Amino acid sequence: MIPRVLTALIILTGLTLTAATATAQTRIAGRTVDSTGTPVFLIMVSCGGESVLTDSEGRFELVVRSPDDTIVSFRRAGFHPIEMLVVPATPDSSAIDLGEIRLLAAPFALEEISVEGERPVLTERAVRDIETTRRLGGSYIFTAEDIERIRPTHLSQLAYRVPRGSRGDDGYGGTVVRFQNRNSLHGSYCTARVVLDGWNTGSADLDFLVSPDRVGGIIFSPNGCSVSVWTKPFSPEDESPFEFGGHIGSRVSNGGFVGSYLGMHLVTPVLRGYGTLRVRMGFSARVGGTAEKWRANGNLTLRPFGHGSPLYAGMGAGLSKAGTTYNTASRESVSAHHTVISGLSFDLFRFRPFIELQVFDPLQPSRTAVTSLLGVGFRVGG
Repeated sequence: MIPRVLTALIILTGLTLTAATATAQTRIAGRTVDSTGTPVFLIMVSCGGESVLTDSEGRFELVVRSPDDTIVSFRRAGFHPIEMLVVPATPDSSAIDLGEIRLLAAPFALEEISVEGERPVLTERAVRDIETTRRLGGSYIFTAEDIERIRPTHLSQLAYRVPRGSRGDDGYGGTVVRFQNRNSLHGSYCTARVVLDGWNTGSADLDFLVSPDRVGGIIFSPNGCSVSVWTKPFSPEDESPFEFGGHIGSRVSNGGFVGSYLGMHLVTPVLRGYGTLRVRMGFSARVGGTAEKWRANGNLTLRPFGHGSPLYAGMGAGLSKAGTTYNTASRESVSAHHTVISGLSFDLFRFRPFIELQVFDPLQPSRTAVTSLLGVGFRVGG
C-alpha cells in the first residue's frame, strides 16, 4: 500500500512541477525618464508579444512567459526607440526590475511627422512650439500619431490621460478641460483656456473649436492652465473648388416673426489652397409669412481660428424684393441691404452641414432683421 502511495505522490509532484515550468511567468518593471530625469508617459513597452503603456509617472509593469533571455522595446513619437536584451539573473527569477530607462528626445521633423509619408501634419511654427515645450517640461504632448492610436471621439477626453486633468461642464452645454490645483486638498480646479494655432481663442470649450482628426499636435499645460492645439497644415487637396447646397430659414424683426425661406447657395474659395477665406452666393425665396419675396446675397466668410475650426464669420451685401401697399395700391420694389453672418459648419465626407445666423442692416435699427438658417452643402471636385 505504501509503495503505491509514494508512487502516486511522485507522479503528482512531477506533473505539478511540469505545469509550473510550462506556465512560469516573469514580471518586468521599470520607469521611463527623459534626459533630465523627468518621467515620460505613454511610452509603448513591448516584449514577447505583450505591450503596455507607461503611466503618468513613467512606470510600467509587463508580465511575459519566462524565457532564458528576451528583447524589450520602448517606442513613442518624439523619442528615439530603444531595444534592450534582458537576461534573468537566475534561472528561477520571476521578477526583473530594469530601474530607470533614459530616453533621448528625437527632434520633431516634418519628414518624420507625416501622413503616409507625403504630407506634414505639423507646421514649422508648431514644431518649434512643441520642441520648446518639451525642453521646458511640465506639459504633456500628444501628437497626431498618439491621437490616431488612442482614437478619442472628443479632444477633451485626452485630459484624463494627463495628471490632475479632467473634463467638466461649462454651464452652457459645452465641455471644458480642468486641472486640479497642485496644492489643492479639497479638489479645487482651474478651467483651461484654449489656444488654437497660436491664437488665444478666449474660449474654454475645446470640443467646440476643433475635432480630433484635424489635430497635428496638442499640449496640455496643467501649471499654466491652458491647452494649445496645432491643427494639421492646410493643403489644396483639402478644399473642393465648389460647394453646392440648400437651406431653410426663418426671419424675425422688431415686430416678431415675418417669414420663412427656402433657398440654395454656391461656395468657392477665394484663393484655393488658403482654405479659410470663401465667397458664398445665395438665393432664398419666401415660402410663408409677409417678408420679402426673395433675397439674393453675396458674402465673404472667414474662419478666424483656421481651417480646423468649425466656426466662421463674414459680411456681405445683397438685394431683396418686397411688396408694399400704398393708398390701397400694391407695388413691388427692390432694395439693397448689407449683412453680418456667423455660423458653424462641419465636414462629413463630402457633405458640409451648417447652422448660421444672419443679421440684415445691423446699422439701421428700423430695418434690422435676423434670419436663422439650417442647411447642408455638397463639395464637388477636389
